Amino acid sequence: MKSRYSYKETFESGQKVAWQVEDIIGGEKRLDFRRPFLPESLARVDSMDFLSAEEKLLLNQIRGYGYLYTFGLVEEFILPFDLDSARPHLSGDDYRTRALLRFAGEEAKHIQLFKQFAAEFQRGFGSTCNTIGPPEEIARAVLSHHRPTAHVSCATWEDADAFSPL
Repeated sequence: MKSRYSYKETFESGQKVAWQVEDIIGGEKRLDFRRPFLPESLARVDSMDFLSAEEKLLLNQIRGYGYLYTFGLVEEFILPFDLDSARPHLSGDDYRTRALLRFAGEEAKHIQLFKQFAAEFQRGFGSTCNTIGPPEEIARAVLSHHRPTAHVSCATWEDADAFSPL
């Protein structure tokens, strides 16, 4: 299947939308625990009539933390998968090399963003929310599978990430 995009166009487009983790969270930018973290379409807490407004807000925030933690966890295996997939294609077309490495750099930035969010959440939430992990062990387990299986796992999560409303 032939794509209508070139590596040069992809690389140049990626440069235009460059962002930094610090633009989103960290330093002066803190999570506002007075507000929900997820839109209702994802949190689905409003219909829980047995919860008070404060409890719904807390549940929304816990679900937001779980949502982003899960994406951060998945990025831990997407990044090494992408690097391994790019390695055989790093010669020849300089734009291809730069586009593939830029993509890997963006994945690393996502990992940093999700870790920063998790640390900020844990500092400000007031209760411990346990998670699965550690992420590095899960990444190792996913990547130990037959390459096509790992590829499907990575592609599925990349598609979900692309269509995420956050």
